[in-house]
Amino acid sequence: MADQFNSQPRAANPRTRSYNEEWKDEQVKDTSSGRDPPPNGGCVAWLQVLGAFFLNFNTWYVWPAALDPARHHDDWSDLGLVNTFGVFQDYYSAVALSSTSQSGISWLGSIQGFLMLVVGVFCGRAIDAGYLHLDLGLGICTTVFGMMMVSICEEYWQFVLAQGVVAGLGSGATFIPSVTVVGTYFSSRRSLAVGIATTGSSVGGIIYPIVLRRLIRQIGFGWAVRVMGFLMLATLSLSFSLMKARLPPRRSGPIFDFSAFRDPAYAIYLFCERLEHPALVSYKRD
Repeated sequence: MADQFNSQPRAANPRTRSYNEEWKDEQVKDTSSGRDPPPNGGCVAWLQVLGAFFLNFNTWYVWPAALDPARHHDDWSDLGLVNTFGVFQDYYSAVALSSTSQSGISWLGSIQGFLMLVVGVFCGRAIDAGYLHLDLGLGICTTVFGMMMVSICEEYWQFVLAQGVVAGLGSGATFIPSVTVVGTYFSSRRSLAVGIATTGSSVGGIIYPIVLRRLIRQIGFGWAVRVMGFLMLATLSLSFSLMKARLPPRRSGPIFDFSAFRDPAYAIYLFCERLEHPALVSYKRD
């Protein structure tokens, strides 16, 4: 009896299970529930990564740059800035909003970044309910409209509404699908797929500042922002045509699920993220 008992396979400790074992269980759950397992590759799956790449390309470039307020106003066009809002902020402080403090101008990017993250709470629930393309369509129209309005703004409150509020709301609606949709198409290669899609933010942070800075000198601020808006419209429209929800609509849970904080790994991750973001938006000072 003892030999028979020892010969029986023991249940694996859930804390020591490998990642491959976990995603295999996910595939079994999908099959048992009548859903096909994630394709984990293929043309359609990688097209979702391409669509998410361009979504990130047009969202995470908004974080304020590390600017030096002591720079002279007459050399703003020669600055080597690290992202697009840095170009906006330095132009505002030199020309458009020269009478406004650096702190007041930085609120434009802060509001935009804040809304981009907060709106995702509600957009995620809309995507779960099956409104992916409605969410993307509204986000694209709102983002492009906000940037087009920036090109004709003259007063501080107009910039706050156009770039801070309108573009921020649109960015939040377009950012969430880049995370939620890609994850449903991959299992063991999910980290690779999401990582490739996330690099769109870095590429956007390189291209947009160069384009905007050069165009401002050649055709002026208004048309430079309009060209940027048309570029955003083209790339976001490509994402709209490529993105496709794989899972059927489902009912979302509560907006605030405090039981998730019982997971130590998740709680530590949130704490580290809380420390990271203030460093990303900090300003350079003498």
